[in-house]
Amino acid sequence: MPSPLTARLSLRFQHWLWLGFAAIIGLMLAVSVIGIQRVNNIDTSLTQINDINSVKQRHAIDFRGSVHDRAVALRDAVMLTTNSDVAAQLALIEELARNYQATEVALERIFTEQEASITPAEREAYAQIRQTAETTQSAVEDVIAFRTNNQLAAARLVLFEDAAPGLRQWLADINVLIDLQEAMNSAETIHARTITGSFQASMLGLVGVAILISLVIAALPGRWLKRTLGADPGDVRKRVEMIGAGNFRSGTQQYPENSIMQALDDMNAKLSETVNRVRQASYEVESDSEHISFNCEELLGRVDQQAAMLTETASAMEQLGSTVAHNADRASEVDHQARDAATLAGEGGNVVREVATSMQTLNSRSEEVVSIVSLIDSIAFQTNILALNASVEAARAGEQGRGFAVVAQEVRSLATRSADASKQISSLIDANLRQVEESVALAGQASDKTRAAIEAIKRVTQLVSEISQAGVEQSRAVQEVGNAVSEMDNVTQQNTQLVKQTAETGIVLLGRSSQLGDAISEFDLDDETLLPRARTSLERAQEASLTSPSHTSPVIPA
Repeated sequence: MPSPLTARLSLRFQHWLWLGFAAIIGLMLAVSVIGIQRVNNIDTSLTQINDINSVKQRHAIDFRGSVHDRAVALRDAVMLTTNSDVAAQLALIEELARNYQATEVALERIFTEQEASITPAEREAYAQIRQTAETTQSAVEDVIAFRTNNQLAAARLVLFEDAAPGLRQWLADINVLIDLQEAMNSAETIHARTITGSFQASMLGLVGVAILISLVIAALPGRWLKRTLGADPGDVRKRVEMIGAGNFRSGTQQYPENSIMQALDDMNAKLSETVNRVRQASYEVESDSEHISFNCEELLGRVDQQAAMLTETASAMEQLGSTVAHNADRASEVDHQARDAATLAGEGGNVVREVATSMQTLNSRSEEVVSIVSLIDSIAFQTNILALNASVEAARAGEQGRGFAVVAQEVRSLATRSADASKQISSLIDANLRQVEESVALAGQASDKTRAAIEAIKRVTQLVSEISQAGVEQSRAVQEVGNAVSEMDNVTQQNTQLVKQTAETGIVLLGRSSQLGDAISEFDLDDETLLPRARTSLERAQEASLTSPSHTSPVIPA
């Protein structure tokens, strides 16, 4: 039974691939979101440093440069004596004042447009600069005015007592703003570095988690795939190629249950068993085909013998028909003779009256004639029955028809007995005639017996006529039997054709079974799984015939 873990992992391999890629994509999205957030924070800090704080610091430095340079130029203007040098210094002071005003306008715009980012300390420092600038600017203008009027003493007094302390304070206030911007940049730099450090740790943590999840996602489907396949994919491919090439030999390695390799082993075993059974069946089909061919050859010989026998039987039936017809003709002649005898007896009635005593003897002989005639009638009846039996036998003679010879012999015997009886009748009639001649002298005494003799002769004549009619019927029956034998000969010829076709089919089947055996022999099976070659049906039949206590050859009717 699969473990609970295996049951939980029994997802389709495609689902595991989707799950793994989804997890990796999720981790990539998490890394991207965190990275973008940290980069935006760093960008904000750098923007604050470079685009705001540094600009304000640059303007503050410009302030300081302008104030410092004006202080130096103001000192030089007071200390110099040449008018041209003084004018140059004064012009420089005016230019520096204009630059200061331009920088002040720019800085004021920053404080106005970016009011949200301006700290109270910056506003306080900037306000202090403006206040000091207004006070000091007034003293500077007084110094310039005294120097322009060549009041050097007053200019120096205002310079050292009012302007110089104001300029130093102005520069100090500007430095406060510069230092404040420097501190703010340092704080932003530290914040950016902190973000960078935490970002590095976060990235390393996320990468570690991603590696762990990737290993888990890779290991679980791999384990499930290995358990499902039962071996490496290369081994599975080799096994499938072996089965596809017809190599059904089983290995000794055991594979996990419910694995593909175990299923391949089971399929290999079933295919091996099926191919083995097909091979055994092909052997049996081949042997049975040989047996069919052998039996067809033997049957063809027997059918030919039967056809020859039927030909001989037809010839015998023709002879029998001729004999029966001849007997019928003889019976007809006897009938005519009997009629003539009756006529003669009628004509000799007067003479017969004289031989009454002799006619009594004739009467007794006539009784014997009656019994003989009864025998002839019985023979005729049996002949009719035998003729009927011959017709039935002719209908049933579908295979060998050897009974026709017996029937024909019986018919010939009955015909012979009929002829003998007819001869006895003739002899008795002759004896009666002789007795009549001997009794002519006594005819007068036997006149009353003459009529009885005449009646007896009529009865004999009637019996002979019946015998003649029975002969005709026998001739008709023999002709019908001959027709039946002819039909049997035709059927036998058809059977001969069918047997030949069956023999040809057996040869074709033998070739096909041989081809099937050659095709099956291409499969490679385990030696211990091969079934022993079954005995052919021909071998079994020969063995049965050899071991049978009453082994005789089939009797072919002649």
